[in-house]
Amino acid sequence: MNNRELLKKALWAAMPFLVLMAGCSAKTAPSSSSSAHIPACGWTESSEEGDDPVEKDTSGKLSAQEAWERMSSGDDVVVLDVRTPEEYAAGHIPGSMLIPDTELAEKAEEFLPDKDAEILVYCRSGRRSAASAELLAELGYSSVWDFGGILDWPYEIEKGE
Repeated sequence: MNNRELLKKALWAAMPFLVLMAGCSAKTAPSSSSSAHIPACGWTESSEEGDDPVEKDTSGKLSAQEAWERMSSGDDVVVLDVRTPEEYAAGHIPGSMLIPDTELAEKAEEFLPDKDAEILVYCRSGRRSAASAELLAELGYSSVWDFGGILDWPYEIEKGE
């Protein structure tokens, strides 16, 4: 067997491990109805009394559908739009709060006093929301989820302030 064939076999043998590790590095919200134990991915959910406390990811990236599911769950969530006032007036997610990304560092603590609140952040395309979610985490907010841009939002929007 030549070196090329040997390398090919080694890569195919390592593929399942690489796929598993790639999936574990993606930060997505575990659904509230899940009861899983995935120690390789860094979070566990215990259902028996006396088990270790639940450890889950509490920030990261969500799809539009996952964000909509969180908004529709009945749980208290803050939906934060970090676009400009003009962009917000042109169309925004109902119930969302506007704090432009350029003002977020100065206004976050005033308008988002609960650092443990679940905050879902969006903008137009996803660039500003990613940076804003990172900033909020640096400011000590513990449950911040970036769900990208309103361009990818297939659900209801409203116009006006």
